[in-house]
Amino acid sequence: MATLSAVQHSPMIKAFYTRLCAVGKPHKVALCAAARKLWWIAWAVASKDQDFDPTYATSSCPEVAAA
Repeated sequence: MATLSAVQHSPMIKAFYTRLCAVGKPHKVALCAAARKLWWIAWAVASKDQDFDPTYATSSCPEVAAA
């Protein structure tokens, strides 16, 4: 259920889900991939004991920002 909400309201998860659907992934496959991404984000935030930073990948790795 968290994934359904994230696909609608989280810009990062919404973009990921939309990209997967655009390349032809079925709806359920894209939702499962988005759920896995959400789980990894939650795990990283909890294990590092830091606040969530949606710009982390782009600020720490310039190659990702250019892609």
